[in-house]
Amino acid sequence: MNTTVFNAGRFALLARAQWAERWRGWAVFLLVGTLLYALLLGLVLTGSEGSGLRTSDQASYFFVGWLLSGAVFAGQYFAALRRPESSLLLLMRPATAFEKWLLAALVVLLAYPLAYALVVSLLHLPAAALAYQIRLTHEAQALASDYAVFSPLGGHANEAAMGSRARLAWAVMYVGLTGYVLACSIWFKRSAGLKALVLGFAVFLCTSLVLSVPGARVNALLGWFSRAPLPHDGNALYWLANALLWIGVPLLLWLAALQALRERDLA
Repeated sequence: MNTTVFNAGRFALLARAQWAERWRGWAVFLLVGTLLYALLLGLVLTGSEGSGLRTSDQASYFFVGWLLSGAVFAGQYFAALRRPESSLLLLMRPATAFEKWLLAALVVLLAYPLAYALVVSLLHLPAAALAYQIRLTHEAQALASDYAVFSPLGGHANEAAMGSRARLAWAVMYVGLTGYVLACSIWFKRSAGLKALVLGFAVFLCTSLVLSVPGARVNALLGWFSRAPLPHDGNALYWLANALLWIGVPLLLWLAALQALRERDLA
C-alpha cells in the first residue's frame, strides 16, 4: 500500500466509501434534527404570539442548534470505533490516519454546517412570515423588517440581529467543540459521550475558578468578539492571548483528534 500521508486518488475512494456507508445515517440524523427544530419553531410561535421569531431570535436559535447538533454529529462520526465488529474494518481501510481525519474535518466543518444552514433557512422562511402575520393581529405597528429571515452569511438585517464578530465567535466555538468531541469519541473506547461531558465540565470548572480570581481581565479575552472597537495601540499581549485562545485551542483540539486516530491505527 502507498504509505504517503496524502494521496488524492486514495482520498477520493475513501470519501466515496464513507458516503456509501453513512449517507443513510446522516440523512436520518438531519431529518430528526429538522423535525426537532420545526417543533421548536412551532412551540415558539404558539407560545409567544409571533414575537419570539424576530430576526435576532432566529439567530439565537440557529447558532445554539448548530452548536449542539454539530457536537452530536461529530460524536457519531467515528461511532464505528466503539463497536469491535466494525472498528477493525474502519481502521484497516486502505487510507492513512491523516486522510480519515481530513475527511472527518471536511464533513463536520464544511458539509454539515452547509446542510444545517440550508435546512434551517428553509424552516425559517414560512415560520418568520407566519410569525409576522400573527404579530400583526396583536400589534398593528409590527415591522416586516423585524421578521426578516436570518442568514449566517450576513446582510443588513442580519448584521443588526447579530454582528459579524458574534457570528465569528459562534463559528470558533463550533470548531473547538466539535474537535473536542471528535477527539474524545476516538480516544475513549467506552462511554465516550459521558467521559467527554465529565472532562468538559471539569475543564469548565477549572477555567471558571481561574477567571474568578480578582484582577483577572476576562473582557480582554473576549475582545475579538465584543462590539467594542479593537485596540490599535500595538498591545502584543492582547493579540497573543486572543490568538492562543481562539485559534490555538480549536486547532490543538483537532490535532489531538488526529493524534488519537493515529494511535488507534497503530494499536
